[in-house]
Amino acid sequence: MVAPEQMWIGWTMIAFCASGGAMLILYLVCSNLRERKGFVLLLVGTALIISGAVLGLVGAMRMDASKQQTAVQQKSNNTQADILFDCHFDVLPRIGPPDGKIQIFEMPASGAEEAHLINYLTKPAEQIDWHKFNPPWSLLTSIYRCDLTAIKDPPIFEASFNLEITYYEAVPYLPTDVISVGEGVASIDGKQLRSGNVVRRETSNFKIRRLDAATPYTFYIANRTRYFATVRVPKDGSGFRVGRENETTMAVGSSSPYEMFFSPVAAP
Repeated sequence: MVAPEQMWIGWTMIAFCASGGAMLILYLVCSNLRERKGFVLLLVGTALIISGAVLGLVGAMRMDASKQQTAVQQKSNNTQADILFDCHFDVLPRIGPPDGKIQIFEMPASGAEEAHLINYLTKPAEQIDWHKFNPPWSLLTSIYRCDLTAIKDPPIFEASFNLEITYYEAVPYLPTDVISVGEGVASIDGKQLRSGNVVRRETSNFKIRRLDAATPYTFYIANRTRYFATVRVPKDGSGFRVGRENETTMAVGSSSPYEMFFSPVAAP
């Protein structure tokens, strides 16, 4: 018997059995080749090919099953959530929205202040030149757009979230450097940079007055520092439901389980 968590043992045995069967059939059918040189190598080679094919096919099937299981688990988690947090790479809007308000959660250029939410006021349908703001925005600014939606009714008021931010020093990237999973590389001002040691970590809070299922709440996250940075989507938040007096914890579902990764706006 094979333990359920050790199924690879059973599949390996099946692969060996299949390769042994192929060797036996080849030995019986190709009797005229038995006396020739290299016949044993032919048998061994056939066995290796059959074993590799069986194990490769099983491995591909298990990888596909694992991906489907992960997708189902992610869908299940989002179904149970109160709020959906959907973030992806984007650019700042070029035209003013109908309400004239653009909200950006900024990591300030100084790199010393805590990140915070800033409201930029524009005229509806007005063309926006971000270079005219003080300080001016760089085209290299790393931007994410986030849409928050309350999955369940009634609406959520005074929703509060904590974003975990980690800053990394930007160091020159050398051809001999080995980049590990979770590290970043960027080309800034003609220089190749990679993320180095952690500079600091912070937890920044921001609040939203109202969230409902009909209209997503849209804001942007921008890194204006000279550091690499990561932002982790919270697993939960808090807020008030209509008809409930006390603040309650709200489960957050995310479109991606990974951290958001930001490049520096300029080389150090």
